[in-house]
Amino acid sequence: MQQAGINDRKLCDYVGSLLETFSRTNRLLVSDEDKSDRRGRQYISDLLIALKRATPEQAFLLRAHAGNYSLFVSGIFHENTNRRSQRGGPDIKFYEQIGRSNYELVASHETARRCELDDVFESLADRFHDVRLALNELSDRLLNLDDNIDPAKAGLIR
Repeated sequence: MQQAGINDRKLCDYVGSLLETFSRTNRLLVSDEDKSDRRGRQYISDLLIALKRATPEQAFLLRAHAGNYSLFVSGIFHENTNRRSQRGGPDIKFYEQIGRSNYELVASHETARRCELDDVFESLADRFHDVRLALNELSDRLLNLDDNIDPAKAGLIR
C-alpha cells in the first residue's frame, strides 16, 4: 500500500482486516449474520437485490460487503476476473463502479460515523482504483493462484 502512495494507517488497517476476513472462504460471499440465506446472495447482483427489502442497518452491511467483495475480487483475483469477463462475466470496471458507489453510500451512513469508519469508506470510494492496483501488485508478487502451474517448474517436485 505504501508503494502505491497509500499512507493512511486507518485505511491500510481496514484493507488488511478485509484481506484477513476474506481469506476465510466461508466469508467470501455471505455474512455470518445470515448463514440461513447462504444461497440467496452468491453474487453481487444478489446483494443488490437484497437491498430492496433491507432495513437501513442491513443496507449498511450489504453495501459495505458489496464494496469489500468488489475490492477483494478485483484486487486479489484480477487475472481470474479478466478471464471471466472475456466469457461474458463482469469486468474490472464493473467491480470498481460497484465498489466505489457502495463505499460512497456507506460513508454517509450513521453507522459508519458511529463506528468512526466514514473517513475510511470515503477514502475507499475516492481511491478504489489505487487500492485495487496495490492489491493486484500484492497478488502478483506473493500469491500463486494459477491452476495451470507445472509443479516441476515451480520447484514443488524435486
